[in-house]
Amino acid sequence: MRLEAYTAALERAGADAFVLTSEAALRHSTGVFLYTQRLIPQRPVAAVLRPRQQPRIICCVLEADQLAAEHPGLDLVTFREFGDDPWRHAAAALSQARRIVVEDTMPAAWVDALRERLAGAEVMVSYDVPLEPRLVKDAGEVALLERASRAAEAAVARGAALLEPGRTEREIADAIAGALRGTEKGTSDVAGLCIGPQHNRAMHHEPRGVPLPERGPVRLGVLGRVEGYWVLITRMAVLGEDASFEEAYERYVDVYEAGLADLHAGAEPRALYEACRDRAADAGFTLETLKIGHGTGLDFRERPWLAPWDDLALVPGMVLAYDYGLVSREGVALHLEDRVLVEASGPRRLSSGWMLRDLRSGHGALLGAQGRDA
Repeated sequence: MRLEAYTAALERAGADAFVLTSEAALRHSTGVFLYTQRLIPQRPVAAVLRPRQQPRIICCVLEADQLAAEHPGLDLVTFREFGDDPWRHAAAALSQARRIVVEDTMPAAWVDALRERLAGAEVMVSYDVPLEPRLVKDAGEVALLERASRAAEAAVARGAALLEPGRTEREIADAIAGALRGTEKGTSDVAGLCIGPQHNRAMHHEPRGVPLPERGPVRLGVLGRVEGYWVLITRMAVLGEDASFEEAYERYVDVYEAGLADLHAGAEPRALYEACRDRAADAGFTLETLKIGHGTGLDFRERPWLAPWDDLALVPGMVLAYDYGLVSREGVALHLEDRVLVEASGPRRLSSGWMLRDLRSGHGALLGAQGRDA
């Protein structure tokens, strides 16, 4: 949990408990996200944070199963949708607290309800809600995203090891998704990716039950949330012999890796995009996408956008979804995606990256190689 910043805010306020109810603060502090926070305000979701204690989540009983599945180990307290009082349950969780701070965005009626049920305790509004680490990740967030990236890469490896003519895109995509679900607790919204040669130009493609052919490029990947944080890793492989694709892929990887090495603190998105565009042109490609990456975390897409229109320079602690596709002279789409941490000393790929140069690792070597860096 990312609670250090909230503990510091409590210390500054001289308080011993924090009550959070906004979608942004709940997602940042605990990873919890429920669409009903926007659609059904009569069913509040609240987090009670206290130093050195696990956060307690107050939620409607109808949402308990979802939260328990997505966040195993949460301390959940539930209320019935009708005829129950969520603030009575919140007050019970705060029974030993003498000074409580709540977010300034918390509706006044909710604050009044807490005050009424906490006679003798002081409930005060705080304007000190530390959400900036959503763009600049703390050590716990970085560790989680690195673990998730390695697990996603290993899941892609499981699918690549099955890659052979006659298998279907759907079969391999399902194996990849199942591998991530089986490895990472608190995983949700998982989807495997397998794009065979027949659908190569499709950047977003639902895997189908069509048998893979004897030769051609295959794009593999997995998307999912781990403890509320998004991860997406994509890699490429090849079936049979395809010399023109392999030559184009080598040029693409050279451009891709050089651009990743540019992701230093202080770098500006416009310059990063233009450098990538120029390298792509020198390698015989045309960069057509409007971005080459973006920040990521609790939101799938966060600032900065690695694009000409964003002026937010990179700073240490940002985690970037680094990805873009190029099309070869022969019309073959090439695409990779990684999670990259910006550190003071330079960029660091959160996955190991060992599969990038090994297009045939899916035919046996992949699972053996996995142990090197996983």
